[in-house]
Amino acid sequence: MPSNTDPSVWEVVAFSVWAMPSPPPGAASHETYRSPIGEPRPRNTLPMMRPITFGNCAREEAFKSACAANKDRFFDGPYNKRHVFLKILLCHPDYQRRGAGTALTNWGIDAARRLGVNTTVFASPMGESLYEKLGFKKLGTFRVQSDGDAAFLEIPAMVLATATQRVQ
Repeated sequence: MPSNTDPSVWEVVAFSVWAMPSPPPGAASHETYRSPIGEPRPRNTLPMMRPITFGNCAREEAFKSACAANKDRFFDGPYNKRHVFLKILLCHPDYQRRGAGTALTNWGIDAARRLGVNTTVFASPMGESLYEKLGFKKLGTFRVQSDGDAAFLEIPAMVLATATQRVQ
């Protein structure tokens, strides 16, 4: 998108990361995926990066652990690991509510429809209204809280059903 300060400069204003389902038993494996900008790329060829910690390590670990357990509970188990899962969606604050998040989410929804599977997400407080607007339904919530910490988050698990699958 053109920069707010210099229209001749293009900036990354939003990005998303999607987990695609494994192919069903007996199907040919997925050798490539198609990025939103269209170039096919081999899977698993991105360079490995060292993890970076930005906040409280105990809270980060509690978040990762709760998400992993509840991904299986809400999505992988009920949908037999056959769903397109939005792992993260971020948009620069200067560009929020201008369509970038919707466009990236719609890309995943379209990919799920082509595969005939549901689209799933754990919503942030800011993202929940976007996903509801796009038709996602809340399956339930789970709590993220590190040991001895009074602070906690309630995370909604949400799903958008395709025409061929129903919400469990």
